[in-house]
Amino acid sequence: MTSILKILIIFIIFGVLGFVAEGTLFNKPCLDLLGSRFNSNLQIPFCPVHGFGGIIIYLTTVNLPQLNDVSLTLLLTLFITTLECFSGKISNWFHYGKHTWKYQGGTACDGYISLEVSLIWFILIFMFLKLFRTYL
Repeated sequence: MTSILKILIIFIIFGVLGFVAEGTLFNKPCLDLLGSRFNSNLQIPFCPVHGFGGIIIYLTTVNLPQLNDVSLTLLLTLFITTLECFSGKISNWFHYGKHTWKYQGGTACDGYISLEVSLIWFILIFMFLKLFRTYL
């Protein structure tokens, strides 16, 4: 399978899983950078920011094969948390200061980062690496 096809598949899988996670774990709709429901126009269960997170996880894993699972999970959690911060800031800028999402009790980055969510990311990334690293 070509790398571009793998990236597309990962983008779709993570986008769908992100949509499900947003609705079930956090009980909120997936919002795009402009603050509107991404799927309200397309009518699909998809959250693009999670798709981009999947691409970051894939590309980092492929390009740093020498790292063990724990080190790679820590690095990826930092990357994903940083993506969440920048996505929130960009969203706020596009939406003229209105927060399109904000974690209640968010600990950093104007509430766009939550320690609990970062821990969830750590666990999910670690599980993903344990299950799928050999296939990447």
